[in-house]
Amino acid sequence: MCFIENERGEKVATATAYYDVLGRDRSGDAWLHWVAVRREDQGKGLSKPMITHTVALMRQLGYTHAKIHTQITTWLACKVYLDLGFRPIPENLVHSRDGWRIIKRLTHHPALEGIDEAEDAEVLKSDTE
Repeated sequence: MCFIENERGEKVATATAYYDVLGRDRSGDAWLHWVAVRREDQGKGLSKPMITHTVALMRQLGYTHAKIHTQITTWLACKVYLDLGFRPIPENLVHSRDGWRIIKRLTHHPALEGIDEAEDAEVLKSDTE
């Protein structure tokens, strides 16, 4: 577990590196988990350095690939992960197609090239559901 502390020693951001000890994921990949920044500290540029540091620790432990669970409803987090080189797995693009179309619409991220953008009505509908 990694943390960022503010000048008062309060933990304001965290990320966890782990591997699947239960053996459900047979890929041998590391997992990035519980990435969070305290609400009042969001927007200060903490998430990318936190994730980068945690992934560097994974590399030091010998992992060459990492996965992260995220929700397409947290589109800003999805953008951060895309910016850092994470990509949706193909089966997720199929099972969560509409969500990724919305992410594409909100971020216009070049990593999502080939995914059609959601229409305004689809984005607004998902916001209210």
